[in-house]
Amino acid sequence: MGTEVTVMATSSAILQSFLRDALKEQRNIADLSFEKLLEYSRTQCGLINIDSEEINLADEDNVDFANLKSVLHDNNDAVIFQNDNLYYVDIQKESIQLLQEPIEPEITAEEEYDEYFKSPKYIQYLRHQTYYNRLKQASSEANTYKRAKGRELDYIGSLTGRAFAEHRSDDFLPSLEFYLGKLDKADVVLCRYMSDKQKEQLIYDLRITLLLLAAQQQHEKDYQKTENDKKYNQQIAKCSLLLKELDPEYQRRVQESPELAEISDAQPIKYMGIPVARLLAKDIVDLSGGTTKTIRGYMDSLNDKRLYWVWGSSFIKTLIGLVAEDSRFFGDQADKAIKMPDPYTGNLSWILYYARFFMNLFLLLKHTIRYDEEQMSDEEAKTPWQERFQTEWSKRKFTLLNDSIWGTANLVCFFWLTGGGTLGAAGDAVTLALLIFDIAISIWDLAEQKTKYDKAMLQYEEDLARLERQLHALRNKNGQLEEEELKTIRQIEMQIHTLKQEQKKCKREWQLQKVSLIWGIVYATALMGAFLVLTMPFLPISAPVLASMAIAGAVLCFAFTVINNIVKGGIELYKTHKTKQESQQDADFKIKCLVQLIRSDRLKGDNSLDSNEKKFLYLEIKQCLAETEYQKQMMIYQSVNLIRSTLIQLLIPAVVFASLAVVPLGIGIPMLIAAAALAIATQFLVDARFKPEEKKELEFDEQEYKTFCGEIMKPKKPERPRLFSAGAEKERREELDDLANLPGDTILAND
Repeated sequence: MGTEVTVMATSSAILQSFLRDALKEQRNIADLSFEKLLEYSRTQCGLINIDSEEINLADEDNVDFANLKSVLHDNNDAVIFQNDNLYYVDIQKESIQLLQEPIEPEITAEEEYDEYFKSPKYIQYLRHQTYYNRLKQASSEANTYKRAKGRELDYIGSLTGRAFAEHRSDDFLPSLEFYLGKLDKADVVLCRYMSDKQKEQLIYDLRITLLLLAAQQQHEKDYQKTENDKKYNQQIAKCSLLLKELDPEYQRRVQESPELAEISDAQPIKYMGIPVARLLAKDIVDLSGGTTKTIRGYMDSLNDKRLYWVWGSSFIKTLIGLVAEDSRFFGDQADKAIKMPDPYTGNLSWILYYARFFMNLFLLLKHTIRYDEEQMSDEEAKTPWQERFQTEWSKRKFTLLNDSIWGTANLVCFFWLTGGGTLGAAGDAVTLALLIFDIAISIWDLAEQKTKYDKAMLQYEEDLARLERQLHALRNKNGQLEEEELKTIRQIEMQIHTLKQEQKKCKREWQLQKVSLIWGIVYATALMGAFLVLTMPFLPISAPVLASMAIAGAVLCFAFTVINNIVKGGIELYKTHKTKQESQQDADFKIKCLVQLIRSDRLKGDNSLDSNEKKFLYLEIKQCLAETEYQKQMMIYQSVNLIRSTLIQLLIPAVVFASLAVVPLGIGIPMLIAAAALAIATQFLVDARFKPEEKKELEFDEQEYKTFCGEIMKPKKPERPRLFSAGAEKERREELDDLANLPGDTILAND
């Protein structure tokens, strides 16, 4: 239990806030150093009360920022209380902003008082007023610098338009994963047929992707994580290849520094203005790297199989108990044989949990306590130990709690609280309590992830609203717009488009995550109920009824375990289905665009298919169809695997029972070996028959292109069924509206 689920949260807001500020002053993202992004994300905001006689913030022109920096820790920003006012101080920009108290909205003539007090504008005003007062109180009470956290930090962000990290170690993975999705769809062949507007959008996305890749890679090195280096370098190399194809600025820099052509992985680092030597430094010892990650993966898999056997063997033991006295079966033989694995599985029950617990505890302490110079990087050492602990605890708390409590309980139950009588009943009671603990942990996890999701959605809305206001101000500016202003408009439009895409992706992922988390609660509750039926430790029940309930409980425990595995496999299958569906919808949409484009040109008397726009659409369609076919094959593979694993899980109790209780062991043991060999062989067979091949590289074939265009232009006699559901159709229209708001041509590359 206790699996953490990641949703897009603070890091996305930090990224967008940083880019928004950077674009105002330094419009070429290629000139931004990832060090600035790292520094920006790790900047904290504090609260403090400063007397006006010491530093008068109302007189900004005469403020001694050097003196002010000495008051604020590590040159961090701060909200300062002074003379019953709140001021926001941006240390980096050396600017001071008066934070205005929220103004109560006016009631309109059409509004009734009851409607007014229930209106969203008034409720929002009350919320902002509450937070403003809390900030004022917290700042007035802080005679020394105090770090803002939680909702205080959120409200500071909403007032200032500046997103702050809760902890210095916040990474960029949520946003990076979104941009890597764009990178995965980008292809050199596609680039050759793009319009100027499409290239501008792609260059923009690639530059941000490159910035994030460089920042995330260095961030992980700062915190001694190197297991993703190979993957990041491959992605960096692809970014480099595409930028060499598309970006004149990148091409210019490569020409100025020919040595970069020989070091592909270092190209973007030089491109971002970062010394190559930093990327190539390999002197950091990886204590939380790939080896440890692999070991944890094996341990998790082994524990899942152990849990299946716990409930499966209980079911088999119950069946054996029913036939133990029947002379037609080998009840005594089976009773002894089925208990043979118990010492091994029993010891494994606490060894696995303790091993995983101490591994995670070691990693937590390693990143919290600095016991020598080599153990921790300088960057990580700059972070206060309390924050390092809080960061590691937030990542590992569910696993640590789960493993420590379950490990201890399994240890006690295996060695002492076992057998019949009082001790056995006590063991059952402990197990029941832990199953209730699992329910509580699952509910806690859901609530925490829901909070993160709500926070992410709020940040998206605030960022989009702020960008819309900026765009509106620029579009409605009097007079002729300058080239830099037009460029700024295009950049803001692209940011809005990208943010909306990211927001939609976050919503889709959260729906699947929520289903998984809710099912975790349902499974934990069902298992607890089944175990209660199995043991009934607290109720005085007659022996026949107790025996029947024990059978029912054993069946239910086993059944829920199998169902849980089916549901988890089904969720993964549904994810693949959604990916396939989205790819197919994109393909259908782009086919419609291509058909309309061909028809439009034919009406103008142009029957040729030579335009880059048409060829680009064709390649995108081909890419979408290839992805659809791949996901289709993956669905078949996952379905067959799910059916196979389910059948094996259902047949194991029957095979084990028949091998131990129906035939002598001399025959039963070979039967078990043969069954195990058959299970392994079926896995190899499924992999060989159904596992999809890797997608081929995108290529343009002239004849294939002309044939495809001819096929889609043929009239369809039977009307095709609707391709989109109502929800999908609505989402499609929203995306089209977003695209329509982009400058110039429709940017289909990022649809």
